[in-house]
Amino acid sequence: MFEMEKISTHKYDCNMCDYGTSIIGSLRQHMLKHTGEKPFKCHLCSYSCSQNCNLKIHLCVHSGEKPFKCHLCSFSCSQNGGLKRHLLVHSGEKPFKCNLCSLSCNSNSNLKTHLLVHSGEKPFKCHLCSFSNKYQCNLKTHIANCHTVSYYSLLCYDRGCKIAFRLIQIYSLVYLNCNFLDNMLSFV
Repeated sequence: MFEMEKISTHKYDCNMCDYGTSIIGSLRQHMLKHTGEKPFKCHLCSYSCSQNCNLKIHLCVHSGEKPFKCHLCSFSCSQNGGLKRHLLVHSGEKPFKCNLCSLSCNSNSNLKTHLLVHSGEKPFKCHLCSFSNKYQCNLKTHIANCHTVSYYSLLCYDRGCKIAFRLIQIYSLVYLNCNFLDNMLSFV
């Protein structure tokens, strides 16, 4: 059996992978993938990338510009990939398939979230108690419902006291810095 050697039709070949091009600038740009160098830096935040076109797309985050518009509804976004993902909503196509059951999704992130059903993993953990959940939105709801502090400004009128203070309520926990109202609330 004969073994054939790959013959490049490109003028410039990457010595680290199969990439080849006839433009030297394209090879230089490609090499940044191997080196991890990110010379294009955002002047508004810490974002950096290896290609100028990606920096231009990123700057839309700061400007709020959303040049990619859906022709079927009012959806718009800052990246072409976002529009392509959105169009799956209209087509009904669900190319991301679970290999453990029959579920199909229209996005890879939805599939990753679904896979938590099979693994039982609950990666979103409350830093204030032992609550954990497989969905980030449920963790946010938990924190809002169980750990949010409410403040009420009150004024005590017991026998001319007129001490101004705040009632700090963390659901069942109530703390006051006034003996009259402390005693009154202990009966509630």
